[in-house]
Formats: sequence, structure tokens, C-alpha cells
Amino acid sequence: MKEININTINETINSRSNEVNYQLKREFSAISSRRKNNKIRSKGEVEALDLICIQKWNRAVEEGKIKRLGERELYYEFD
Repeated sequence: MKEININTINETINSRSNEVNYQLKREFSAISSRRKNNKIRSKGEVEALDLICIQKWNRAVEEGKIKRLGERELYYEFD
């Protein structure tokens, strides 16, 4: 049977503690596996939100808050 000194055990634990803690955080963290919101919107809600967004966009165009910076790049000045 192999004899192990308590100091050797403590040194081993202290030398690997950062690595083990990082591995535990990565495996059990909620950050590593983000939860997605799977709320399904009704057809009426989708249409209403689309209408609101289109109206906001058209209002911003009329007020001159949207500027074309390039062929595929826009600048939107918001308050």
C-alpha cells in the first residue's frame, strides 16, 4: 500500500484548484448554455408588431433620422 503525506495531498489540491474551478464553472454554468425564449406569438400580434415597426421606420425617414452611408450601410439617429 502506498503511503501519502497530507502535505502532498494539499499541494496537489492547491496546484489544480484554478483549473478544476474553471472546468466546473464551464460545465455547470447557465452562461455556457443560454436559455432561449420560445414564446410563440399569435398571428394578430405579429401583424401588429410589424405595423408598428413599419410606422416607426417611415416616421424616422420623414424626420431625416435615417442616412445612407454606403450601398449596404445605414445610420439611424435615435433619441
